[in-house]
Amino acid sequence: MAKRIQFSAHGGPEVLEYVDFTPREPAVGEIQIENRAVGINFIDTYVRSGLYPVQAFPSGLGTEAAGAWATISYRSENIAQRVLELTDGQKVPVVYDSVGKDTWEASLDSLQRRGLMVSFGNASGPVTGVNLGILNQKGSLYVTRPSLFGYVTNRAELDKASSELFSLIASGAIKVDVSANQIFGLSEAQKAHRALESRQTYGSCLLIPGR
Repeated sequence: MAKRIQFSAHGGPEVLEYVDFTPREPAVGEIQIENRAVGINFIDTYVRSGLYPVQAFPSGLGTEAAGAWATISYRSENIAQRVLELTDGQKVPVVYDSVGKDTWEASLDSLQRRGLMVSFGNASGPVTGVNLGILNQKGSLYVTRPSLFGYVTNRAELDKASSELFSLIASGAIKVDVSANQIFGLSEAQKAHRALESRQTYGSCLLIPGR
């Protein structure tokens, strides 16, 4: 019998259920696969909590991907100062910020003139009350708030994005190294979500079926 994680109401990690599941038979042109590892991402907590509501219950979860060449603890380090040190005073052309409220200005301060700020998460809370004039003051900066589903809206776009991603992984340009304490059994989904929301993790996390 297959297993899956589902939830029947929005809420905290406690709403996640580890249940038996019978996959439907594949239709013509489809195949059925067995997942040996499942990526989890902070966006899954948004879906579970109701920040991103689902269309119907019970519902499953799932979207994932990331990598880094250096890490900075925004809770204990000065982000902009560390970026200056890491880049020999040059700053960076693009910032990808999934933290939100707590790192908004520090991320802007890390950008080169006419740099791009990509805000794609709310781990510390959403960015609100933005004064657009600050973008001018900090160097004629650009800001965008994208989501995956604004870029992948059909099968052709999914195939293209997937091909580019897996090519980068195969070439070694993206390295997927997962810390042992960020690998959970599928039945430990509640524990994994609590770790994510307490911000005890960095990079990728995995759920392992059958573990």
